[in-house]
Amino acid sequence: MNQLKRMSVAILTLSLLFFGQSTAGHSASIPDEQWNVPLNAPGQDGAELLAFKIAGAATGLNQPSYLAGDTSGQGLRQNMQLCTSDTDAFCASATRVEYNAYLPPCDSQITINCIVGVSAIGANGQEIAGQYLQGFPVKNPNDYPGNSARNLPVGSVPSEWRIPGVTHGGNTDTYLLRFDLSGEARSQGNFHSNSIDVSLFPMTVKTGNYTLGNMTDVNHPSGGCINDHYECGRLGAEHSGNDESLSSACVSFDVGLCALRQAFPDGYQFKVSARLGDSPTGWFHGRFFSPQITLNAANGQTNLVVTANPVKVPAVGTIIKQADMSAEMKSYYQKYPIGGGFGRLSANGISNLADFPTPSQQNVFEAYSVWSKVLNDKASATQSEWSFKTLDLNGQGNACFRDSTKLVGIVATNAMMYSGGAPALNKAEGTLDYKVGAPHYDSSGAVFKGSYDLQLRSDVARCLYNFTNAPIRATVSIASDNGDSNVATTIVTEDPSTGWLRMSASNFMFSNPTIKVTLSQDKAAPSAVTTAPITSPSKPVSKVTTITCVKGKTSKKITAAKPVCPKGFVKK
Repeated sequence: MNQLKRMSVAILTLSLLFFGQSTAGHSASIPDEQWNVPLNAPGQDGAELLAFKIAGAATGLNQPSYLAGDTSGQGLRQNMQLCTSDTDAFCASATRVEYNAYLPPCDSQITINCIVGVSAIGANGQEIAGQYLQGFPVKNPNDYPGNSARNLPVGSVPSEWRIPGVTHGGNTDTYLLRFDLSGEARSQGNFHSNSIDVSLFPMTVKTGNYTLGNMTDVNHPSGGCINDHYECGRLGAEHSGNDESLSSACVSFDVGLCALRQAFPDGYQFKVSARLGDSPTGWFHGRFFSPQITLNAANGQTNLVVTANPVKVPAVGTIIKQADMSAEMKSYYQKYPIGGGFGRLSANGISNLADFPTPSQQNVFEAYSVWSKVLNDKASATQSEWSFKTLDLNGQGNACFRDSTKLVGIVATNAMMYSGGAPALNKAEGTLDYKVGAPHYDSSGAVFKGSYDLQLRSDVARCLYNFTNAPIRATVSIASDNGDSNVATTIVTEDPSTGWLRMSASNFMFSNPTIKVTLSQDKAAPSAVTTAPITSPSKPVSKVTTITCVKGKTSKKITAAKPVCPKGFVKK
């Protein structure tokens, strides 16, 4: 392939905890997608600073594709070595082999575990097919060949696409797709994927002193392992880019080149299609709105198609002097010590510290709350995103959610922070709880408006509430923390042809709105679900009505879902 020259849910309750926020303010000369809290800036060395940031999308590509084996059977990173293929001397004798693979586009040679296409769909419904340009980077030293006989994907690189005429915030029509698949095999068996992480980014190309990331092991040790205080020789990733990339939002690197993140254009949905060797299972979490996901399995492969609207996601961040930390902060960081620092030590031997919790981290809500007096109620940046990934439930959550053979559900939100797993069944209240949080205002000062999508397989909903096979009905309501009605757009559908229940809410606001999705179903002839029942709240009943029936001077009140007067009586 010629390389192109680059140009320079009450059954479900969602509690939204919208805290306050801040401001390491960003320059008006760059888009919000390139905002970051600046580290290693002039004057920061030895200043005893504390940096804080919560932001959504991953930026620089620090972990490329790789293949690594473990002959100890213990799964320890220090016992793992990189392999050039699944048949080289080390991986051929390994008891366990793991991979991380950025999938390449499908072609005549690569027909499975590959990208079928990228496209955009305009407001008029017209689909505009993307054209594959090249890899970004063109190649990486850790790339490896696949083995379709064992379902091992080719370890490739993120891909650059042109969607003609779909011009984004960087005034070009080029996009970077990172379709990252991870999995493993044991004892020379077939490989199985266990994680999918997909992000689409509008991009432009920036030149500079950029480098490639690479993997390290005992044969390729990291140059910074001593300074970074981890064991030299273990399997790990060496940073790509340079210091400048920390503030320039590069989403991938080539030698001397950065794929610079830009804003999505308005009025378009985006669609990504892939052909996989095994089907995704469990849950997806998405940074998009109103997703349509289809999975079709045939002939030993699964066709995955995801279509959705991008969303705007707030990000916050600031830097303070450690001497200005509040008592709450000091108490919090005694409980959760910060492991990362930046810059040189001060004359007192104190390092600058950086706390950048991920949006789904278990203690992210607590971290944000202790910063609430420092941060205002406004986002530092509001960044457009289109992404989805597998949620790792780690054996937790309701038994109905832990189907290891199928995709169970999709939960998506534009909130800055969110629960790190599937919605949790609250048996006491009969609700599915999903916690999110965000600042009240976006970076422009406008009221931030939330979006939430829950898509659940209908048989999973029936399993949770021991419903029959009768159709499930749902209503969506939203109320603010003071009980006032909150204006929102809500959509609820059950599609019998696909077996999915879809619930969506958008344009809601206020500081602490609560989304309530109430599931119920009409009485029907016994038609028990085949899934074993679980301990669950009482099944919702249909709305009942009372009528009065008379016969001469005799009257009776009849209460039922559809009340009918007895023979000889008439309705009053």
